[in-house]
Amino acid sequence: MSNHFYKKKVTCPICLTPFHATVVKSNKCVSSGKDSDFRYIYPNITPYLYDIWVCPQCFYASPKGVFNEIKPNEVNKIAQILATHQINMNPLGERKLETALISNKLALLTLSYRKVPASTIAGVCLKTAWIYRMLKNTKNERIYLEKALSYYEEVYSTEHFPIGGLTHLRAAYLIAEINRRLDNYEESIRRFDQVVRSPLAKSEPLIVRMARDQWSLAKKQLDKIQKIRA
Repeated sequence: MSNHFYKKKVTCPICLTPFHATVVKSNKCVSSGKDSDFRYIYPNITPYLYDIWVCPQCFYASPKGVFNEIKPNEVNKIAQILATHQINMNPLGERKLETALISNKLALLTLSYRKVPASTIAGVCLKTAWIYRMLKNTKNERIYLEKALSYYEEVYSTEHFPIGGLTHLRAAYLIAEINRRLDNYEESIRRFDQVVRSPLAKSEPLIVRMARDQWSLAKKQLDKIQKIRA
């Protein structure tokens, strides 16, 4: 294992197996760019491939921040669900994209049986879409962008901000940008306009600038579609 990582001893809350989760040293990862939906691009190690911890025994998976926040009445239910799945992977150590993808999908499976905020599920869906983007699988990228959009819309209307690094304005921008990526140009334009006109706009000028740029792009894309249909 390279010096980009360290090991953290963890105990699975489902089967009580102790294991060493792989954790990325954040100071070792420097991004070389960023996509318009906040996906940072890394030349070497991609940190978000390791956001999900997976038990190597029962394959319970969860975002590391809520790995142990499981309620007693959820344990048996999750154990029974996992027992019905045949899983062949090694979730420990350095991960390939395919391993990270399985880890994320296992997390989404177990999260569906847990009482967690919509923002937790939204984040996993979005990062799953990013992994499919890295694999150049546009069909499945769209599927998970659609899932992320649905959850982020719920987050926007029901949760209190900030949520980690996600502010109210960043959430509004992200909803607009995901709509644009899903070709929902009219809705995207409307949402970007809300960001630009928001009373919070002065507090995050970079997000407002990004919203203006993406509003312009969405408008051009919509005009092009309308010309083809005319």
